[in-house]
Amino acid sequence: MGNICKAESSSEENKYKSEVHGSIFALNKIDKAKLDGMEASYDSVPMEVHTYKDDYENSTKKILEKYTCFTYIFTQEKGERLKKEKEEGKDVALVPVFRRDRKPGLNYLETLIRGATEIGLEKGYIEYLKSHSAIGFHPFDISAVKWPTDPVRLFTMSEVEKSKSPEAQARYMVAKGIVFELPKSLPKIWIAMFVGNDMTLFFAKRWAWSDDSVKDLKSLQQGQKDYINDQLWLLASGHW
Repeated sequence: MGNICKAESSSEENKYKSEVHGSIFALNKIDKAKLDGMEASYDSVPMEVHTYKDDYENSTKKILEKYTCFTYIFTQEKGERLKKEKEEGKDVALVPVFRRDRKPGLNYLETLIRGATEIGLEKGYIEYLKSHSAIGFHPFDISAVKWPTDPVRLFTMSEVEKSKSPEAQARYMVAKGIVFELPKSLPKIWIAMFVGNDMTLFFAKRWAWSDDSVKDLKSLQQGQKDYINDQLWLLASGHW
């Protein structure tokens, strides 16, 4: 799942550049529709995949079974189509930037590495993931943000929650005590997840190394605080 594109080389040295390793999940139609909504910026396409067993002693892998599965792929053409639909006022998801040389975000990469390690993917592939460089967390300086209103408006949580209503003129969410107005052209599943909610702990749990210890703000680790600030930076910079 992600920006999967055709490999530039199929040599043995670069073999992992032409492979995508992961897990196969069985979903019912309802859950598949929800996932399609979350990944609406991507095309869901069928692809033949195979399972394998890593033979650590002989440094080989044994192919077990083949399946036809769906994966999510983003292309430049998809991006242009979404951009046009958004300009026409249609409800579309966020429009990612398609670049072959674009580095992944640090949290995204570390989430892949953690998952690959926990489910026992091929060691060589995990080392390949670890070899990637990534875009680190952005610091968030609230004093440097140019807010749209002056003086800054104060909200009650009740006001934020009321923005869930279809009749609401604006859609709000809260993170770290700051209220953000979200784009009106969000898919319905995004609206249900973000609009009218305090997303601080949600972001904390999305940190790559998060565990079940996240109960409140006092229990956050430094990495979680840095990731929350990175998400605030993205929101304040208009990347949503």
